[in-house]
Amino acid sequence: MAEEFNNPINIDTNVQGGADNPERAPAKDKFVIRPLRTYEEDVANFVKRGQISTSKIIAAEQKRQRETASVAEAENIKKRTHLMLKVSLGLVVLAILILWGIYFIFKSKEEPGQNQPNNFGNILIDKKQIIEIPTDYKLNSEIKTQIIRNIDVPPSDLNEREIAEILVTKKISQTIGDETIEIKQKVSFAELLDILELYPDDTFIRALDENYLLGLIKLGGETVPFILIKTLEYERVFSGMLAWERSLYREINDIFFKTLGTDDFLTLSAGNTSGAAFDPNKFNDIVIYNRDARAIVSTDNQILFFYTFVNNNHLLLAIKPELVQEIATKLNLQNIVR
Repeated sequence: MAEEFNNPINIDTNVQGGADNPERAPAKDKFVIRPLRTYEEDVANFVKRGQISTSKIIAAEQKRQRETASVAEAENIKKRTHLMLKVSLGLVVLAILILWGIYFIFKSKEEPGQNQPNNFGNILIDKKQIIEIPTDYKLNSEIKTQIIRNIDVPPSDLNEREIAEILVTKKISQTIGDETIEIKQKVSFAELLDILELYPDDTFIRALDENYLLGLIKLGGETVPFILIKTLEYERVFSGMLAWERSLYREINDIFFKTLGTDDFLTLSAGNTSGAAFDPNKFNDIVIYNRDARAIVSTDNQILFFYTFVNNNHLLLAIKPELVQEIATKLNLQNIVR
C-alpha cells in the first residue's frame, strides 16, 4: 500500500514523451527567442572583431550625411524652381490682364463723338480725304444741301485720280459698364437714300450690302461725284435698277448733274422730247471698258449718266466712263493687298 501511495499515478514516459524518447520530446530549439540586432551593436561587434576601424565608420557616416544633405538640397532646389516658374507665369498673366484693363479703360474713356466713324468694312481704302457731314439733328433737306455744296465746290487740293469720301455720320448712344457715351457712326445706305430723296424699291435696297461709298474723284482735271455700292444679290440688284430707271434721272439730277430744271424734266417726261438733247426716260445698253452698262446718251452720243457692275459685287453710279476702269483698278489692287 505504501508503495502504491508513493506512486499513485503510473506515468507512461513513452506516451507523454521524455528524454528517452527523442521523437516525442518537446522541440525546445524551435521556440528560442533571439535578441534583436541593432545598428549600434553591429558596429560595436565589427569594431570588437577588428573588421572595421572607428575612423572608417566616422568617414562612412560623414559620407552618408553628405549624400543625404545633397539629396535634400536637390529636392529643395527643384521645389524652388517650380515655385519660381509658377510665380513668373502668374506675373505674366497678371501683366497681360493689367495691360488689357488699361486699354479697355482708355477706350471707354474716349470723349463722346471722338470715335472713328463706322465705315462698314471700308469698301474702298484708297481715299485721300474724308469730308465729314454730321447730321447733328438736322433736317434731311439741310444735310442734302450740304452734300450738294461739297459736290459743287470740291476740295481744291485733290490730285488727279485721288478720291475724297463724303461721309455722312450720326451720333448713337453706347453703354459701356455704367457709363453711356455718344459715338459717331456712318449712316446706313438706306438712310443716305432718304437724305438724298432717292426712292428705289425696297427689294432693291434689301439686296445691297451696307458697305458703300459716296465720293468725289478727279479725272482729267475734272472732279466728279459717284456712288459705289457693294451688292449681295446681283440679279435682284439688276432688276431693281431696271425698275428704278423710270424715275432715276429725275431723282439724281440735282445731286449729280443739274442739267435739267424741274419744268424741263416734267416736259421731257411727258414725252415732249422733240428738239431735246436727250430723253431722261430712255436708258440704252452700252459697253464701258468691257462691262455691260445702262446709260442715258445724248443725241450726239455723249454719255450723260450710267450705271454698271464693276464686278458681280460692286455697283457703280457715275457720269464719267473713265471712272469704271479707275475704280476697277483700285478694287483689284485692294484685293491684292488684303
